[in-house]
Amino acid sequence: MTQPRTAPDDGIAARRAALHLIEQATGGQRLLSETIGAGALERLSPPDRARAQRLAT
Repeated sequence: MTQPRTAPDDGIAARRAALHLIEQATGGQRLLSETIGAGALERLSPPDRARAQRLAT
């Protein structure tokens, strides 16, 4: 019997988090480190956290 297919992780959560980081840095006048330190990426898995940070920088 074959394994059921699951949807691939398309990184949408990481992209949304990266957008939030960028918006805070540009419009909110906050450092990326301040936004991350305030918990902006806490709900993401470690790979998605890394992806969000890479996309935002």
